Amino acid sequence: MRVYLESLGCQMNVLDSELVFGELAKRGHAPVEAPHEAEIAILNTCSVRQHAEDKAVSILGQFAAAKRKKRLKVLGVMGCMAQNEKGKLFDRIGELDFVVGPSRLGRIPDLVDEALAGKKRLLETAGDIDRFPLPDHRHRERKLQAAIEVAFGCDYVCTFCIVPFTRGREVSRPIREIVDEAKKLVDDGAVEITLLGQTVNAYGTSLADGSTFAKLLTAVHETKGLKRLRFITSHPKSVTPDMIRAMRDLPKLCEYLHLPLQSGSDRILSRMKRLYTVDEYHRILAEVRESVPEIEIASDFIVGFPGETEEDFQATAAALRELEFSQSYVFKYSTRPRTKASQWEDDVPQETKERRNIELLEIQRQVSLARNQSKIGKTVEVLVEGPNPKNAAQWIGRSRQNQVTVLAGEGVRAGDIVDVTVDAATPLTLFGS
Repeated sequence: MRVYLESLGCQMNVLDSELVFGELAKRGHAPVEAPHEAEIAILNTCSVRQHAEDKAVSILGQFAAAKRKKRLKVLGVMGCMAQNEKGKLFDRIGELDFVVGPSRLGRIPDLVDEALAGKKRLLETAGDIDRFPLPDHRHRERKLQAAIEVAFGCDYVCTFCIVPFTRGREVSRPIREIVDEAKKLVDDGAVEITLLGQTVNAYGTSLADGSTFAKLLTAVHETKGLKRLRFITSHPKSVTPDMIRAMRDLPKLCEYLHLPLQSGSDRILSRMKRLYTVDEYHRILAEVRESVPEIEIASDFIVGFPGETEEDFQATAAALRELEFSQSYVFKYSTRPRTKASQWEDDVPQETKERRNIELLEIQRQVSLARNQSKIGKTVEVLVEGPNPKNAAQWIGRSRQNQVTVLAGEGVRAGDIVDVTVDAATPLTLFGS
């Protein structure tokens, strides 16, 4: 049957969807690009913020309407919201056939069959991890770039974060298994691989064989035919000297680090249980930048966390200016069930959250523009991803520092790695030839 699978949220969800699509293809099902073309619709959900859950409910409502009109035969929901809401989703969306948490994705093909056979309210949100990390059966639309999940879950229990409750404690995969998957992906056309984990640089915590994140990076780096290696997302507390040395010494490892700060106030960081101070974060960035001078660093921030005063916010704004991130993702705090912070009053007014969100984004826009304009006249190495959909005479790619780059040039093909001379820049994009 024709399957439409939509992913919300992080890169982990995108990878989960690739795996599910691949397993469904083994049963003879075929992917389609639009929901109106589908007989089976599955939504892969996020729970990290209330807005993400609200969006998921809205989309599920549209799918449910199509099922009532008999256009859809099966409707399912997977991902973190499924784990968070469990059976309550059946009460909210009566047309749902199955609800599957992140640890039980391997059950989805069977659940589709069971739903087609008439079974209802199929729930899979607990039990052993069943995620079938099988690259042979993965459905990848972007052949040049691929992701590998190296660890599942997280042992950091930040007071605002629902991930430990939806994905559980950290479980790392053996290095040999990850290396084998990397080889298969490269054989399938991937030239760039991104290693994924909720806290990817905490890799190895659950293993008893001495595996570390630096050892993993070194092992995957040796994959024959691999041209670029990335990883996301890291926690400041898990940045180690051997990780920094690997970033310095491995030539395929791209000069980009996503390292969320979350707040520029030590008081708020303590309430968030982030386990570091602003000064400690400064020192980590200084060590990284000294070892890898070309690196670009991205961050995350939460505004309006319970108890955040205007003084706390201004400390965050000052840190954003001073640390000069290439980009930052700014989010308005929303209460997540079962987290420690959910026990506290959400006491920052919504209009204040909105203002602080806009202010931080404007500061980051100015910083990003200045950093990108500083590259004008310089050369950056770019992996060409394909033609620019807005201009057929141009190509679009990504620099080693993860910056979107639009380029003009003769004889360029998708998959090429080319040197681009930058002649213009916006806060989000480099332009050159």
